[in-house]
Amino acid sequence: VPFFAIVPAINAFFTSDDPRFASFTRIISGIVALLVILGVSFVSIIANMYFRRLEFEKKAKHVINKVAKKLLKKSVKSDYDILLKFYEVFLTTERNELESNLKRKNDPVTWVDSAANANISKQLVTPE
Repeated sequence: VPFFAIVPAINAFFTSDDPRFASFTRIISGIVALLVILGVSFVSIIANMYFRRLEFEKKAKHVINKVAKKLLKKSVKSDYDILLKFYEVFLTTERNELESNLKRKNDPVTWVDSAANANISKQLVTPE
């Protein structure tokens, strides 16, 4: 905002036949164009990040719902947050490291016996 207040004030010192007026208008036009380009770029980057996050959450919700249904068929109960943590670890871990961790049983979640519900034999919890 101060930029658009300073330009007219500086412009008052120039007359239209002054040779510095042409260079002043070119500089101001370039600065305005640069500000517009930077503003549009910033908005597009923020929008892209937002929509990628929405897409990730949509995919994660879909995968987690399918995993939760398959676990429930095997009488295992879990919360959305725990499965989301497991999914994020799965996505960020390299394939070789993931295979070696699973072979060593170094899972990011653990199983506990569930006595709260007769239909559920185990429950996924975080190792905390």
